[in-house]
Amino acid sequence: MSSSGLTGKKNEGRRLLNGGASRSEVPEPIEDASSTYTLEEGISSVGVGRFQSLLMLYVGFAWLSDAMEMMLLSFLGPATACEWDLTSFQKGTITSVVFIGMTLGAYTWGAISDAKGRRMGFCGTALCTAVCGFASAFAPSYGWLLLF
Repeated sequence: MSSSGLTGKKNEGRRLLNGGASRSEVPEPIEDASSTYTLEEGISSVGVGRFQSLLMLYVGFAWLSDAMEMMLLSFLGPATACEWDLTSFQKGTITSVVFIGMTLGAYTWGAISDAKGRRMGFCGTALCTAVCGFASAFAPSYGWLLLF
């Protein structure tokens, strides 16, 4: 790849980080490449724009979704135990399956993110969580609930 191709990609990344700001609006980077600088100086150098705001919104909703899933586990055990007459072992299995899924999902989606990019990994996990969460709401039996 030619050096002009690399420069184009670098400028495009800088433009995307600044929410589509033009090159003239981007703050100049720190000149001395061998020096170190703080996180605050780095953020000031790159700038915060529309992209960062949307990213924080998306990640915030993902974090909220994850927190709600953990909270709902405390309600799910007693409710399913009454509805389907579950044993203590079966109630514990519901919680265990959720954490096993998170463990396997972290490795799987981490590998997908490494291979295909973070956007693909993030969107894939969000879609998978939404579909499985919706499907588990309509699970007709204990076995189906464990599957979703």
